[in-house]
Amino acid sequence: MHDRLTNTYRKVIYRADPPTDDRISFNNGGWIEKPGGEVVSVTTAIAGEFDSAMPPGGWGKANLKEEAAWRTSYGSVFGGSRINMDLNATVMEDTVVTVGGKEMKAVRIEYRGFTQRFANAGAVVGNQYGAYKADVWYSSELGRVIRFEAQTRGGTSGGAFQVRETLELVSIR
Repeated sequence: MHDRLTNTYRKVIYRADPPTDDRISFNNGGWIEKPGGEVVSVTTAIAGEFDSAMPPGGWGKANLKEEAAWRTSYGSVFGGSRINMDLNATVMEDTVVTVGGKEMKAVRIEYRGFTQRFANAGAVVGNQYGAYKADVWYSSELGRVIRFEAQTRGGTSGGAFQVRETLELVSIR
């Protein structure tokens, strides 16, 4: 993960838990998904904006066609902060992304819209708004996002927020 505001990098590791028939779990249940890659729940946001602002079901979907579009509005609470999202998603071109030295086909999805951030998990006082932009590269072969870039900025004074992050899959072991 690369925080582009501070130019710092940190390793984010998703360790698989013992499998079950109907769920795949990572990091002691902090991330749970269905066997096709659809995210069921995230209770531990270890990958910044990717985890904390994720739409229901995840950032990517299987069998996406170019120029497909949808709208999503949702909210989440992590670390005492509430995030509301109102986004339009558009499937862009197919592309190739290198993961661990191996080229993988991916589809790029653009998310554009607005975010509302609340301190204190939803107190009405201090809610802040900002434009939101995320680009997602989703691999149907892996059933998951292999690159994620997000950018947002909004609010005023003590409630101002700014995010510029990139999360990239670098290896699968």
